[in-house]
Parts: sequence; C-alpha cells; structure tokens
Amino acid sequence: MMSRDNLSRIERATADDLLGIAGRYLDPRAATFAVMTPEGEAQFSPPRQRQDAPVDMQEPSSIDYEGLDIPEALLEAPGTSVSDGAVHMVLPNGLAVWVKEDRTFPIVGISFAVPMSDFRCPARLTGLDAVTVSAMLHGTPELDYEAFNARLESLGYGIDFHPSDLYSSGTMTVLAEDLPVALQTVSDLLLRPAFRVDDVATVLEEEIAGVGRRSESIFAAGSDELSRMMLADPSQARIPTVETLSAITRQDVVDFWSLCCRPGGSAIVVVGDVDADSVFASIEALFGAWSDPDLPLPGVELPEFSAARGDTAVVPMPGKSQSAVFIGRPAPGYDNPQYASFNLMNRILGSGIGSRLGHFVRDDQGLAYDVGSWVETYEDRGVFTAYLSTKADFAPGAAASVIGECGRMASEEVDPIELRLAKSCAVGRAALSGMSYRSQADNLVSCYMTGLPPDWDRISLEAALQVDARELMDAAASFFDGNWFVSFAGGIGEDLQPLDTD
Repeated sequence: MMSRDNLSRIERATADDLLGIAGRYLDPRAATFAVMTPEGEAQFSPPRQRQDAPVDMQEPSSIDYEGLDIPEALLEAPGTSVSDGAVHMVLPNGLAVWVKEDRTFPIVGISFAVPMSDFRCPARLTGLDAVTVSAMLHGTPELDYEAFNARLESLGYGIDFHPSDLYSSGTMTVLAEDLPVALQTVSDLLLRPAFRVDDVATVLEEEIAGVGRRSESIFAAGSDELSRMMLADPSQARIPTVETLSAITRQDVVDFWSLCCRPGGSAIVVVGDVDADSVFASIEALFGAWSDPDLPLPGVELPEFSAARGDTAVVPMPGKSQSAVFIGRPAPGYDNPQYASFNLMNRILGSGIGSRLGHFVRDDQGLAYDVGSWVETYEDRGVFTAYLSTKADFAPGAAASVIGECGRMASEEVDPIELRLAKSCAVGRAALSGMSYRSQADNLVSCYMTGLPPDWDRISLEAALQVDARELMDAAASFFDGNWFVSFAGGIGEDLQPLDTD
C-alpha cells in the first residue's frame, strides 16, 4: 500500500530525476543475458504456419490413482461451523448484526452487505449498481476521495466494496485497536456518501472505458455471449454497455442508493479479538438512526432461462489467434435435492488442477491452455459453465472434448477413489475457508444475504459426504441432457474455422 510520504515523493519528481534513475539502473553494461540454443530438429512450426488440430479424437487415458489412499479421517465432517459462538442481534431498524469473539490474534475481520444489486436495478440502466458502489467510495460531504481513503490507508488498511447479482458487500481486516475507525468508515460509506457531480462523472467515464476494454477480451466476449444466449430475453443478461451507462444520471445514482442501501435486509459481521457487548453498542450508536425509505425494496428479478434446447454462437474477433469457449447449462439451486450431488460432480469434472477436464482435455490431449468449470447458484436455480482457452484451430475439437467429458459424468459412475478424493477435498476446503477472521465474517454475511442458515458450511459439507456414485451420475444426467449452449469468441469464424491472421 502506498504511503503519503511516497505520494509526496512522486509529486516532487522531475524529468531529470527520472532520467538520472534510469541511467543508474538501466545501464546495458550491467545487464545479465541468458541465451538458450536449441539442439536437434526444431519442434515448432514457423510463426505463420498453422498447426493442424487433431483429426481423430482418441479415448483419453485414465488417471492413475494406484497407491493413493484416502484415510477415513479425511472423510469426516468436523461437526462444527464458522457460525459457532457467533452472537446475533437485530437493531430496531432491521439491521442484522453478528459478533464472534476469538482472542487468538489481535485482529478483527469485518464483513457487511446491503441489498443493493444488479438484479434490483432496471435493465435499461444496467451497470447502475457498479457505478453507485464506486461513487460511494469517493467519500462523504466532509471527506473528499483522498481524505476518505487516507483515513484507512494511513493505518495500513483498505476497504473492499463491490456489487453482485443479489447484494453489494464489503470486507476489511484491521488491528483490534483500530476497530472504531473501521466501523466509522463503514458507517460513512453506507449512510453518508456525497455523490459529488464530478465524482459520479469520473466513475461513469471509468465504467464506460471498462466496456471498451471488455470488448477486446476473448474471455469477456465469450462469457457475455453465453449469458445472453441462455436467457429467454437476452436484454436481461445485465451486461453493461456504453448505451446503458450513458443513460445513467447522478440522480439515478442517488435514487438507487437511497432505495436499496437500507438497514432492512442489511448485515454486519465482526469476528476476532473483540468484546461482543462493546461492538453491539458501537454499531447501535453508528447505525441506529439509519432508517428505511418509505418506498419498498425492489425485488430481485432473476431472468428466465431460454426455452431453446441449446444453441451455438460465434463472436469473430479479427486479429486474434486464440479463442475462448464457454459452454453452459442450467443447474440446480440450493433448494434442489440434487444440489449436493451436482456440486460434488463439478468438483470432479472441472474444479481444480486435478479435475477430469484438466487431465483429459488439457494434459492428455493438449487441446487447451486452460480449462475448467464452475457452478453459480441461487435459491431455485443455478448455472453450470465450462470454459477453455486455446488456439483458434483447436477450439471446435476442444469444445467437443469438454462436452464429451460432461456426457461421461452423466452416463458412467465415477471411480470410488475419485469420489473419495473429491469428498476429502471438500473437507479440506471447508477447513481452510474458516481460517481467517475475514473469511468467517464473509461466510456469515453471504449466508444471511442469500437466505441460507448460518451453519450452511456444516450442512452442505455433511450432505456432500453422503453422496454416492449413483447419485452423482444421476445429478449430472438430470442437467446434462445433451443440449448445450456454446459460445466461441476470438480468432474463429461463423463456420468454426480459424480466421486468417496474415
């Protein structure tokens, strides 16, 4: 983190200072060079000669698990939750507060969230949540951007505050002695943002510039196209554009903040070296006068999936030699009986370096530089996404290989050792997710904002450990029905052939 002294030195620097320092440290006579000279026949094609993609898809080799032993101790749920020991209070204005005392380290993790989100703002103003959050970080009427952020930076801290589909959340880690400053900063951020005209204009310019940068990324282009394709109404994909951002006014920002940044439905969690009663008293003093607006909170409007049985889209990007591929399907929500099985299936399929996609598609067949999958989950629905990056020549074959691996998950029971390994990984990740005070606080805030019980970490882990191979295969078969939404972006044409880069 940059200190005020460093900023002062930068402001005082002159052109001669830069020239002098460059001459001192960038002297070619003091450089060290390493030259690698290949021996034997060249293994790579000339730059402009295309490498042919494999024409015959071969059955991938199996992963060798011989000698791997997963002790029963690694398959046991700890029976505890990060919520254990947390004390809960709700202020009269509806603000939910948790405090968990842990004197192990003299630090405190803070997490907070408000029901201000992407799916609560009008589609015609997509991006309003991000603009509002960024503008809030520009300070209060009394503190401009520099002064507001310097209050934490001078102590060596920073505040992370960002929007998501369902809510906007923030986190901080501070020394216990600096908790009052941290809570005051959160209070100022949520209750007293200035929304100066110039600050909002600056944020809008930055967001519009970000749209331009995204348009040059094969990953952003492919992901955005998949999001649009999978919806009944593509305009509900909530992807910011120059048009939607340009339509946002300062008044829109103020109105959205005043409507959605409210105590009702908001939460603050403090974990660490604290006294619970003192923290509750401080939060009540800082947030007790915060009141809900007269108008009701806008509902979350999750867009409906497309009724199409699948589709393929291509975003040609001339000048790119690489391509990104995104493959999607609807997935189960938290309330679906197959949620635990599907999530565990994805851990085996594409989550992590040792996944099937990583082994078969990348390592074994050499079809991708990077490949994997994830599941985005809501209460009553979810979205499964597999992704890969590769040469444009390989993109169709790589996509077919990924879909083939998904099909295998839906038609063949996984090896018992694969299942045991996935379960032990789930146990390990659950343990690591509660290592820091900040992660514990964030976990509790996430549960509250998504309507899950505080001990969801324990509940979901115990459910995962009960899944058998048949249930895992059935969950994959329920959602991997052979109808895929596939998006290609990069150096590839509508005919799925590489674009000419010469």
